[in-house]
Amino acid sequence: MTKHIFIVNPAAGKGIEARPLTDKIRDGCEVSGVDFTVYQTTRRGDATEYVRRLAARKPHEDEYRFYACGGDGTLSEVINGVVDEGRRGPLPGIHVGCVPIGTGNDFVRNFKQYEFFSDITKQLLGDPIVIDCFALNDRYGINMFNVGFDCDVVCKAAELKKQPLMPKRLAYVVGVALVLIKNAGKIISVHRADGSEITREFELCAVANGGFCGGGFYSAPESRLDDGLLDISLIKKVSRSTFLALVGSYKKGTHLGTRLGKKVVAYSKERSIAFRFSEDTAVSIDGEIETVREAVFRSVPGSVSFVLPVGVEYPPAV
Repeated sequence: MTKHIFIVNPAAGKGIEARPLTDKIRDGCEVSGVDFTVYQTTRRGDATEYVRRLAARKPHEDEYRFYACGGDGTLSEVINGVVDEGRRGPLPGIHVGCVPIGTGNDFVRNFKQYEFFSDITKQLLGDPIVIDCFALNDRYGINMFNVGFDCDVVCKAAELKKQPLMPKRLAYVVGVALVLIKNAGKIISVHRADGSEITREFELCAVANGGFCGGGFYSAPESRLDDGLLDISLIKKVSRSTFLALVGSYKKGTHLGTRLGKKVVAYSKERSIAFRFSEDTAVSIDGEIETVREAVFRSVPGSVSFVLPVGVEYPPAV
């Protein structure tokens, strides 16, 4: 038996999208005649605990599909409830889906037909594929880690979204402008698995499983969700004018092929890497802000069974 479990973050989308989505879920599931549950989270970390608890009690012969209904942070919490690094592959009979609401929905942009993720019927009829996630210190991420400019913009955008007159889709763009005016870099010591180390001031650094951040910036254009590798992007500290010259191609994902991109961006694929900071530093993990002194990463290949709605393919057709 397949049970469809929709985990709704009521705070996503400024709290105005959860109720209409819940009604849409109930309508779609009742028409399809499936066994379903809708659960609303009550606090940060609740989704992880809820999923972990249900997954541990799942009858051996059953199949559970956990749909994260919210932004990338909600999806990340669900992932943390299902990944078991002590085994090879996903937990048997446990699958993860994503129904995006709000503005922080960069993970689904890795799929060409990502609008299908909002179609409940297509979700119910979808099939799972196996993808990677990454480990960061004592937790897991599914999309991207950012520190420096990208993270500072996420922090500023979160502040702006709380303002009632700020259109939520403009919050990130305005955040970019405000952070750019300050243009503060970060001193980071980067340690690779081969023993090499570099310490310098960076404009921004990213460790990526997926390719997108910040509402559609294609910052890791060579990433794949199933290659067992982390995409590392290190951008040197540059002037405001230089960064402005780069940002257009950075959003499109063409920056690695430009003369400027080749000059200021170090891009590589690694199985593990570590960042160390001289002080407690704000970082973004799947759009959620945490403060760390050290960030140690490793790829966790083939650890998640992810549901693709009908009509969605991965990798997307060219």
